[in-house]
Amino acid sequence: SKAPSWNLNLEYQVQDNLFVYGTIRKGFKGGGFNQFATGTTFVTYKPEKLKDMEVGLKAQGRLGEAPYRFTAALFNGRYKDIQTNQAAFIDGAHQSLLLNPARAKVKGGEAELTTAPVPGLELNGYYGLTDGKYDNFFLLVAGTPLDLTGKRLVGVPRTTYGASAAYTVQMAEDVGSLTFSINANYRGRIIFDHTVPDEFGGAPSLTLADTSVTWNNVMGKPLTAMAYIRNLTDKDPVLQAGDIRGQLAVANRLFGPPRTYGLELTYRF
Repeated sequence: SKAPSWNLNLEYQVQDNLFVYGTIRKGFKGGGFNQFATGTTFVTYKPEKLKDMEVGLKAQGRLGEAPYRFTAALFNGRYKDIQTNQAAFIDGAHQSLLLNPARAKVKGGEAELTTAPVPGLELNGYYGLTDGKYDNFFLLVAGTPLDLTGKRLVGVPRTTYGASAAYTVQMAEDVGSLTFSINANYRGRIIFDHTVPDEFGGAPSLTLADTSVTWNNVMGKPLTAMAYIRNLTDKDPVLQAGDIRGQLAVANRLFGPPRTYGLELTYRF
């Protein structure tokens, strides 16, 4: 399968510390055909297309004595022929088909700020808001079309935000430096399947935190040592879920790693 892709950018350096841009682009995800373990039926699906535009800015300067970097963007896009799995009974067996039953609109914005209020300390924060909805979506459920027009786009959280802090202590030149860091990131609820009302239809909102201590240039050598804890609060992040209880009485969820401790050594040749 094939479809055109293009990208048009307009950029302007307003001042030395302010840059603005606008982008219009079109892309696609390739189509193909469904091949089944049984039977000889082939069902094709079309490329999934996205046309979107984005405007944004990048700025840097000082807040009092503290340097800062700030970026912000707004975007608006339209999906066409969204590739979606649908269940069907073909060649005497239950099959999962990839088809193109949907169109959707998505819009939103994001912003990020980084600053260093005192020597050695860097702070960062970001916020993102996405509103994605189907403007035409009829999903086959047990052979009957289910109208999901106006429902949220699957796999896209409405809100994301996070913050991080890193503090670096400079020691003697032949000893190196220590960087202490911590970050926390929030992701809103994600929907995987609008037809599944329980926990197998989505992932709940979640906040994950990580922390680390990094020794740079260990004893003046091109060596970095880092001790870390990931998923500091030992949450159970749901990455994906599936439900085919109607066909095979099976449902599953895939979880991310639990709290993890580790040590990394990097030698630069």
